[in-house]
Amino acid sequence: MAQTKITLLAPHKHAGKQYQAGEVLSVDEQSAKFILNMGIGKPAEPVRKNPKLNTEDKQNAK
Repeated sequence: MAQTKITLLAPHKHAGKQYQAGEVLSVDEQSAKFILNMGIGKPAEPVRKNPKLNTEDKQNAK
């Protein structure tokens, strides 16, 4: 079964464990829909690897 990553917006107990706002959970699709519909979570942002800076960004970073 596919897992969905959710960032909690409020404290929540899932599978008997207490989680705090800001934590990212990997949950099944049904649990993800429940958390989203209750307004206590949002889809997690994808983790970005270090993007390469272009030449202009490198100059502005100095």
